Amino acid sequence: MATYFVNEASFQLPDAEFIDKTVNVLETRTASGGELGIVMSRTRMPREKTLRQMVDEHIAEEKRALRAYAVLFEREIQVANVPAIEVGVRWRIDSGMVYHRHVHVAVWDTYLLVSTNTALQEQAICDMVMDQVLQTFRFIEPK
Repeated sequence: MATYFVNEASFQLPDAEFIDKTVNVLETRTASGGELGIVMSRTRMPREKTLRQMVDEHIAEEKRALRAYAVLFEREIQVANVPAIEVGVRWRIDSGMVYHRHVHVAVWDTYLLVSTNTALQEQAICDMVMDQVLQTFRFIEPK
């Protein structure tokens, strides 16, 4: 039996293999009144895939699904001393261009995707928020 923790509670799970696929979504307003979001999703890291393959699949899916999609940058980084791949992209929605910065990390048996997004004209604030998230990110080993 395992204990599952969330910010508000914890509960016991029966003896079975559960995969944590939770998504955390945080939203705020920028000084100019625009929306800025932070999203973190997690799932099991497939044993047969590399982090690079997961990133390539993610980008391919976004290219397929989003209008005027373009990769602005891609780089290998470290998040709390764990190798990661960071990607900056933009795409079009009806109200204008969106800037999206996402970081992909494989830690333990988990694939984490952490992203920030806002209107393209507010890229600087989005980058500042993501930089703070990444500089203060700490992994907590699951029990």
